[in-house]
Amino acid sequence: MKIQVPQGLMALFILICSTSVHASNLLDLFYSAIENDPILKAAQSSKKAGEEAKPKALSKLLPKISVSGHAGKASHDIKNAIPEIEKERQITNEIAISLVLSQPIFNLSTFREQKHASFHQRQSELRYRIAQQDLIFRVADTYFTTLSYKDRFDFARSERNKIAKLVKIAEKRFENGNTEAFQVLEAQAKHDMALAREIKLESQLLTQRDELIRITGTSQDKLMVVKPDAPLIPPSPSNMQNWADSAQEQNLLIAVKKIEADLIKQELDIIRAKRYPTVDLNASYGRNDYGGAYPQNSLDAAITLNLNMTLYDGNHLSTHLREKKHIFERIMHEFEAKKREVALSTRSSYLGIIAGISYIKALNQAINSGEQALRSVNKGFEKGEKSTIDVLNVQQELFKNKQEYANSRYQYILSMLRLKQNVGALSIDDLEQVNSWLH
Repeated sequence: MKIQVPQGLMALFILICSTSVHASNLLDLFYSAIENDPILKAAQSSKKAGEEAKPKALSKLLPKISVSGHAGKASHDIKNAIPEIEKERQITNEIAISLVLSQPIFNLSTFREQKHASFHQRQSELRYRIAQQDLIFRVADTYFTTLSYKDRFDFARSERNKIAKLVKIAEKRFENGNTEAFQVLEAQAKHDMALAREIKLESQLLTQRDELIRITGTSQDKLMVVKPDAPLIPPSPSNMQNWADSAQEQNLLIAVKKIEADLIKQELDIIRAKRYPTVDLNASYGRNDYGGAYPQNSLDAAITLNLNMTLYDGNHLSTHLREKKHIFERIMHEFEAKKREVALSTRSSYLGIIAGISYIKALNQAINSGEQALRSVNKGFEKGEKSTIDVLNVQQELFKNKQEYANSRYQYILSMLRLKQNVGALSIDDLEQVNSWLH
């Protein structure tokens, strides 16, 4: 029975196994993402836009100076009081120019907008910090997810190759009358299943590599892997409640939601302030020239203090106030939901690290035991004491444990980074520490 390998799998095998001059590490990808990730670029643009909030609000308190003018001709029909004298038409040239200065003296809503602008700028800065931390985690998550798919593909390929060897041995034994037909058929069925799994993982691995390109903007053919002796470090402090409390105080998503609530409260104050009168100082200076039969010119200067107060606006302000109050209630509910979500995520990440360390150690022991069991069953198979199915079962369990071991180490690292992110402390230093565990 001939065992065939699809050409697509062979091409991927050559791609993965080909030696590269440089294998990219976690920091390489992160620096590429800083330059190319559109989500971070969008957050950076939003931050710059938020920096204009304070200057824009301040501009409402500064004087406004404008100039205006016009020039033209005018026709005047002058009717004489004496009926016998015909009316006279005069054409005059008119030129006028004026300079106007306006300075707000009192506008309570504009004064309150200054504080609102400061909070708005602070919110945009926090959102940018969130985007930076999110990029750190997204790069790490995508990196280790890619490694996980590569491990799964490698294990699937190795398992299929080992099964293929057992199929050939089983066929020879069947031809020699040393085994039954169902042993050959069972081994072939497991080979076909392994091949199907390998084909599926090929597609998933290629798709995951595209995800790396989406974030970093560059293609990565080879990635550094986690060292076998990479440390398993428990959280410090070792008290889960301390981490949960820190997350409630320092989590950036909670802080942004809190500022969002403060902004709505300030908007309510701004709306209420519109019921108060406003006072503006206006000064103007202008010149008017009139040509024609009786030319004349004039200079006009004026200083006025203007008071304005809305007596009735069709309940517009009242409606606006009610709308903002409902929005404030919605934000406070979202604020409480975010606090609970962060608390749950923090505890989950903490427990994931603690349980992950024990789980990784247990899997490592299971792999050692599995390798011993496989050596033992192989010896029994060579002596004819064990069947092909016995070898396949032990071999399959060993590959499963190895795959789970590799994936658990990645999940441990991601849980550690997620815990730092939950308390608002995730930084490039954490990425550098993880990067030191790669080779």
